[in-house]
Amino acid sequence: MNVYEVPIDNGYVPAFFDLNMNFDLLNGEDSWSPQTPGNASVLESASCQNEILAANTQDATVVIGPEDHRLIQHYLNVMTNYAKIRSSGDDNIYSHIFSNMALFHAPLYNAIMAWTALHLGQTRSEPDLVRKAEERYIHAISLTYRDQNVALHFELSIVTIWFALQFELLAARGVESFCRHLEFAADLVDAHRLHQRAGGEATPLGHIGCRMLVWLGAYDARASCIGGQSRLLSSLSTFCSEYDFIDAAFPSVPSKGRTEDLKPCLRLSLELDLLESRIVQLHRRSGTVPVAIWSTVQSGLEAISERLESDPSVSPIIAFITKPTRSLTSRITTRRFNCLLLLASFYSVVITFHRMLPAPAAMNIPSKLTSAEDAATYIIRLASWVCRFRPPSPQNLWPRLLFLAGIETTDLIAQDWVIKTLSEAEVWGANFRKTRLLLERVIKVQSTEGARIDYLDIMRDTGDMFII
Repeated sequence: MNVYEVPIDNGYVPAFFDLNMNFDLLNGEDSWSPQTPGNASVLESASCQNEILAANTQDATVVIGPEDHRLIQHYLNVMTNYAKIRSSGDDNIYSHIFSNMALFHAPLYNAIMAWTALHLGQTRSEPDLVRKAEERYIHAISLTYRDQNVALHFELSIVTIWFALQFELLAARGVESFCRHLEFAADLVDAHRLHQRAGGEATPLGHIGCRMLVWLGAYDARASCIGGQSRLLSSLSTFCSEYDFIDAAFPSVPSKGRTEDLKPCLRLSLELDLLESRIVQLHRRSGTVPVAIWSTVQSGLEAISERLESDPSVSPIIAFITKPTRSLTSRITTRRFNCLLLLASFYSVVITFHRMLPAPAAMNIPSKLTSAEDAATYIIRLASWVCRFRPPSPQNLWPRLLFLAGIETTDLIAQDWVIKTLSEAEVWGANFRKTRLLLERVIKVQSTEGARIDYLDIMRDTGDMFII
């Protein structure tokens, strides 16, 4: 597989620190001084042009400018609908982040406002607002990377990077910044872990930061498909082995009973992302990968499949998508929605495995694993279930999962449904349109050649690399 080589920015120096800026707790080779990525003069110029901002990184002062009122309303009314997995129907993590974190931390506030302004500018065809969103985004990133107290702002910085990546996804232009932000997140996790291991006091990661870290891991898996090194996922795997940050973030107390359901969801999500990243790295490895290694990966997928089939919350869903009947519940609770999404994510990893498994290895590995064609069918059935009984929103639409199902299925009716669904979702942002156009191109080329193709080749041919 040809991959996109992420350019190295010599102006960006990865940083390692501990939470209290106590460098003596680390070895000399592990310490560093935070630097600003890219051209500092450009960042300073852009931030100076943005007159509505007045933020001090040291005390995290946030000043809300006159133009922000419109953006805040749009964020609370529209952008909060982008959150996926929740602990309950009324759990809106984005609203909580804005009220309890962003209003007290300038980098996060500006990242959220930049993302919101970009969406509003795209959907309302306001080029000037898009330009201001770009300037504000650059300013937010500059504040984050220059923050001298970034170690003390561990969770806030993780959440800020999450919203910076939301901006990158919506802009859907290039992959360099996306990958760089994930590298910075890996720096944060490694520093936090090293500090704890050295005996330093570390503020436990809260349930917001925990969710964001796992979700960032999912983005790291996506980035690995276009050349990323999966360093964040590697850091999270090591972090989990030394300290169960998921369990610590969701203590089993009665008052938090609803969030308790999120723990198995987050664990499975991270497990799937690690497995997908492993598949991609094996596919990219030079030379022939031993069949035994591919067999181990397949066994991992089969083990997850068996666990899902024995889960009382998931097994009825599997029964329906594998053997559809006329009886279908119209009530999709939050817990069921999470199960639907995670099950679809599992089938997407199955598709990735089959597409990247070398033919010689495939012929020599006995398999009980779901076929790629069936996995694509199941994703489409799961997605259509959600689309039928839940109102249209970014939360209820899964562009990457639908894209993978769309390029794998040979069912023309199913392909047309995926294309139609993505077309209708274009009101939510430019990335939906680019995903739909890429899907149509891949389907056309595969139909002409009569075989699977690597969608990265299509991206490369059109000169338009982006994260789906």
